[in-house]
Amino acid sequence: MRKGILIVTLCVVSAFALVYAAYGQSQEYIDKLKESERHIALLKKVDDAIATIEKDRKPQSQLKFIDITDLMIRIPDYSPPSPFVYDVESGWVGGGGGGGISFDDEESEDWEGELFGPDELIELIKSRTDDENWPEGADGFGTIELHRNKLIVCNTPEVIKKVENILEVVRSNLPALISSTVYLFATDENYLKQVRKKGSSIITPEAIRKLIADAQAGGKVELLRTGYLAAYSSQAVYLYSGTMHTYQGDTDTSGAGGLTPIEMFDPIINIFREGFIVGLRAQYNRHTDHVNLVAMVSLSKLTAIEVHKGIGGGFAEDKEGGVTACKIETPKVDLQIVSGSSDVPEGYGLLLGGSRMQTTQAEQKSFVVLIVPAVQK
Repeated sequence: MRKGILIVTLCVVSAFALVYAAYGQSQEYIDKLKESERHIALLKKVDDAIATIEKDRKPQSQLKFIDITDLMIRIPDYSPPSPFVYDVESGWVGGGGGGGISFDDEESEDWEGELFGPDELIELIKSRTDDENWPEGADGFGTIELHRNKLIVCNTPEVIKKVENILEVVRSNLPALISSTVYLFATDENYLKQVRKKGSSIITPEAIRKLIADAQAGGKVELLRTGYLAAYSSQAVYLYSGTMHTYQGDTDTSGAGGLTPIEMFDPIINIFREGFIVGLRAQYNRHTDHVNLVAMVSLSKLTAIEVHKGIGGGFAEDKEGGVTACKIETPKVDLQIVSGSSDVPEGYGLLLGGSRMQTTQAEQKSFVVLIVPAVQK
């Protein structure tokens, strides 16, 4: 009996021992599994952190179209016309520079550098935003191109903002728009001395108002013409107010050829511009807030057209063997030209002239040109 109980007891103890051993091994396995899970979670956090860092390091591209039409405008110069006057005996007179402004010396100089254009603008942008932001051979990202006066920029928002700031700086230094009012007065010398300071061609705003008021009231000063010019700083423009007259300045004769003795007489028609021509170049100085005016003014009046008989460009024999005279016309004009340049402060005017002229009132007066510039800021 006791032997049986002992055997049962040993079996139970062995079973418990086996169960305990198995449980111990399972617990150790479970602990190792939990440790592995913690390692895996830690590795996942590391991977997430690395992905976040890589994402932050990788530029976030943005595509933007920036309109730069105002920066691509070419500002041309406009040369004023000249009154053409042909004289039979001495040739052309008064035609070369009548009313014109010549800047040939400036245009013929070999200036260093090229004209500022799209390529130069893009090069400026790249150099001021770090060339590394615009890699060579970039495919999409880090590119800047011009299409129909619009910059197509693909880069980070920060770089694009820098590009826009650079364009604003360029815009702030564009040539200013200057509008000039041009007056043509006829007055006597005594009145002219009252409004013009001795030795100066600049007159004050008060003197300008007096000139206009006196002209409107009628009396010592007469307002003959008023015109307006608008141009960019440094742009050459002109104003013409008057009438064009045609005249036969010469005759071109030529043979018809062949066996027929025929001479062809072709009249050569010239044009004379009567009236008021102003050539003007105004340049604004941002530092002094003054406008530098360079002006040349011509005032021409047709007094008569004389008819002459001459050979002209050839001759023809009549039936009796004599020479057929050709008709040539010569305009007789009163042509006066004044020019000058000066730095004009805001609100002031440039007063040119003082030459004698015959007015509609049949009085000898001086013609005076007043130019009053205004900068459109």
